[in-house]
Amino acid sequence: MTVTDEVTLFSICPQCVRFIVYLSFWAMVAVAAIVTNIFVVPYLAEGPADGSTCPPFSRDLPDFGVGVSPGVGFDFKTQSHLEELFAYKNICANWDYSPAREIIASIYPLVEYPILLFICMEFLIVWVSHNKGDVRSWLYTTSKIIFPINLFLASQFRMIFVFVAYENVKMHTIGFLGFQICLMLMAIQTVLYIVETDSEIKNRFCGKYTKHGAIAFIIGDLIIFAFKIPATSYVVHHGRGAPWTIKDTFIGGMKVGEIVDLIWMIFNALAPLIVSFVRMMRDRKHKLNYLEFTVKFKTAHRDEVDVDGETQVPNGPNTIIMK
Repeated sequence: MTVTDEVTLFSICPQCVRFIVYLSFWAMVAVAAIVTNIFVVPYLAEGPADGSTCPPFSRDLPDFGVGVSPGVGFDFKTQSHLEELFAYKNICANWDYSPAREIIASIYPLVEYPILLFICMEFLIVWVSHNKGDVRSWLYTTSKIIFPINLFLASQFRMIFVFVAYENVKMHTIGFLGFQICLMLMAIQTVLYIVETDSEIKNRFCGKYTKHGAIAFIIGDLIIFAFKIPATSYVVHHGRGAPWTIKDTFIGGMKVGEIVDLIWMIFNALAPLIVSFVRMMRDRKHKLNYLEFTVKFKTAHRDEVDVDGETQVPNGPNTIIMK
């Protein structure tokens, strides 16, 4: 930020914000895993002290593992509710039970706010580029359509903490489904922007190969989304994993859905963390793709008073210029 007597200049690096999003997400995952192993696993194994049959100790599944009975503890690693419904667990299981759910819900804004900011910045980048003539109107129109959709879907991911997974898995999963669609639309918009501005390849992430790398990435990402979104939609409609996702594979006894989850996480949580870090360092070095906000203001002086005693600012109101 640069400040003078009448001008304040704010410079924001979008890739810095993007890196914060994914760094915060993995930090949240780490905290969830720690809390679950320290508090949740022993709590679930011990069961309710008073023998209560309220959830999550309400199931009567004598054939599930060594058996699960009402009011009795169960093994988190082999008898969780996700294991029952999907035949495998994913990282979401680490915030399904108290107190992990409440703790992670309290720190989730560290992920939510940056991603909402990044969505806004992505739209502003396209808007400014369109005003400069760097992108055509079709991309700007597409961004205007995607922008409010992404804002809404990203803001609703928090509903996974509102609807408890083992009480209402359909409503619990719908927020995650919307977030998947949001991530897909964000990836598409980013690649479209790279392709549209391909003539400006100087100091790009992979130089002249940036366009080809982006296209290859989005093809792979859309392929895995073609499996992930239908699988999640099935859970929203039926309340359990799709039959094809619970089939065994030859890869270490993993289920089909487990492999889909792993590949999806690589494309949409791990790869963006690495790419955003590299792009952040390059953008900071070359001052590329920064959003600059110039705030101009006029300070009233004693001699700027009319006969009625009201302050007059002859040069007009304060202005904000973005470039």
